[in-house]
Amino acid sequence: MAPKSAAASVDALLAARAHPLGAELQALRRIILEADERIRESVKWNAPSYAIEEHFATFNLRRDDRLQIILHTGAKKRAEKLAVRIDEPALTLEWLDSDRALLELRSMDEITKSREAILNVLRQWIAQVA
Repeated sequence: MAPKSAAASVDALLAARAHPLGAELQALRRIILEADERIRESVKWNAPSYAIEEHFATFNLRRDDRLQIILHTGAKKRAEKLAVRIDEPALTLEWLDSDRALLELRSMDEITKSREAILNVLRQWIAQVA
């Protein structure tokens, strides 16, 4: 779990941002943190970001009608680009590159129905990049 100060800074950021999908955002935060006990939450790029050794997922809060999570391979460019592979037919990822993907969710119903698939994607991603 994230240190209290990091979680508090994420809470402060989200309170100031007041995203229209705030309840959905909180539900996704809980799911992400549930994916692996080593995950730390902090603010990076002015959004909630998640790391184990390196950052691997960051919210993009620019859209008010959906939640976007960018899955990536760290804050710094790697010497060798990874080609991440995810096998989860119940969830559609938009591949931005071989080492970056976008997950979009638009409602609490979609998040609730996709919970296990989201956890599966996150665990596969972490296994390959952490």
